[in-house]
Amino acid sequence: TAKWALEFGAGYRFRLRAQDHAGHYSAPVDGPIVKATLFQDGTASAKYAGRWSVVASSVASNGRLHRSTRGGAAVTFTKTARAIAVVGRQGPTNGRAKVYVDGVYRTTIDLFRRSSRSKVVVFNASWPTTGAHTVKVVVVGTAGHPGVEVDAFAILR
Repeated sequence: TAKWALEFGAGYRFRLRAQDHAGHYSAPVDGPIVKATLFQDGTASAKYAGRWSVVASSVASNGRLHRSTRGGAAVTFTKTARAIAVVGRQGPTNGRAKVYVDGVYRTTIDLFRRSSRSKVVVFNASWPTTGAHTVKVVVVGTAGHPGVEVDAFAILR
């Protein structure tokens, strides 16, 4: 595994080669060109259901985010991609959300944190090839700190 910080809008190609225990290398193999794109919380690709409010925030990626404290409120983001990430905010008033990928429950994320942190990738999923995929985030409504804040969605194509 490797982690790279990709600039949105730029195309990247990664070249890999294997090394055996004797130190011999394989011929390099080029992967596909991939491009990271950021979609703001208000994109037409995100459909909100239930009660959500738009909140101005100087630390959000576009100066605003969607917030809900109502259990069952959901946002569904659909895009053709090889990876999708949900960007949100963690903080003392935030709680849990269930995440579904392509209609199948994947995990419950916890957005609670004693001090606030913005522009956090709170969930991501990837696939071996590019295709149409949907990520749905459903607010649990955690007692005492029910908030879920969605800032943006990032994709890799």
